[in-house]
Amino acid sequence: MARSLGTARPFSKGAIEVDELSADEISVPRLPKASEDASAPSPEAQPFSLPDLPVSVRLGKLDVKKLTLGAPVIGEELTATLGGSLRIADGEGEAKLDLKRTDKDAEISLTASFANGTRQLGLDLLMREAKGGIVARKLGIPGQPALTLALAGTGPLDNFGATLRLSSDGSDRLAGKIQLLTSPDSDATRFITDLSGDLAPLLPAQYRAFFGSTTALKAEGSSGGDGRFTLDTLSLESAALKVNGSAEILPGGIPKRFNLETLVELQGGAVLLPITGPETYVDRAEITLAYDQTKSDGWRLVGNIDGISRDEGRVEKVALSGSGRIRLMRKALPLAAPSASRRMGSPLMIRRYRPRRARASRWKRCSHGVLASRCA
Repeated sequence: MARSLGTARPFSKGAIEVDELSADEISVPRLPKASEDASAPSPEAQPFSLPDLPVSVRLGKLDVKKLTLGAPVIGEELTATLGGSLRIADGEGEAKLDLKRTDKDAEISLTASFANGTRQLGLDLLMREAKGGIVARKLGIPGQPALTLALAGTGPLDNFGATLRLSSDGSDRLAGKIQLLTSPDSDATRFITDLSGDLAPLLPAQYRAFFGSTTALKAEGSSGGDGRFTLDTLSLESAALKVNGSAEILPGGIPKRFNLETLVELQGGAVLLPITGPETYVDRAEITLAYDQTKSDGWRLVGNIDGISRDEGRVEKVALSGSGRIRLMRKALPLAAPSASRRMGSPLMIRRYRPRRARASRWKRCSHGVLASRCA
């Protein structure tokens, strides 16, 4: 059972000051049950600001000598120390939090500050674990290497940039910048993401040819206070993959438009796809998915796949073509799906899906039961 000891000063000049808040032990065996009440209205998005308190608050030191989290919380039981501090006064705040495992070599530290007047934000996050840590194990990273994730940035909220860096066993794997921009004339927040690195060592060996030595992600768009989401550009590239796309999602989750173009091709031959199930190789694949509400309510998928190989055989060519319609329903969804209507906020109905064509050229079943382009 936790035992806490705090040294608090009485109210003085509108201030609450606690020199130290400590506990010998705090145990969290499991997370509390989430409320199942879905009737509460969703809060409207508001610009971030610190609470306007009638008094200033200062916690000089937080000191938890033993924090125990049960396996249901994060997947394994852990023990750690927890320390930190907090100050909120006159619309400005600073916070520091440090969690260090005592049963294994791992830590999380966070330092953050914000001022309502200048809208200046400071953020410094560090997460580190030694070889064989919980994150590497949960993600299934080969060899379970030591991992370090750092995110840091300083600047006003209307033009805030943070650098991100992920490393394994001391070598950089992913690095780049995330930028957030806001305007007084709009409630939308723009985002710009530019990340790249060598992710291959974090993946199973058989998939490393697909990703190669560099994987790059670039994305730019905006998120509005009314729930509208716009993805102006999306670019994802690796040795065998190129994805380009854009999208606009209206409040309530209804798509207004989307376009996604995917190309899979590896110079020098077939490439193993990083998918579950039997190993699947392709020589080349090109697939496009598109929809634009301003032109019609119909979406369409078109694709061509060359040289699909699996254990059961090889197919030289496959042509894909599909279409359907997305329409707003004038009436509420059927009673069988009230939760879906609440989640989406606006009724949506997929009117039709018709796979128009899926043709395999020169696909034969040989006498021994194997699919192939030619039988022996």
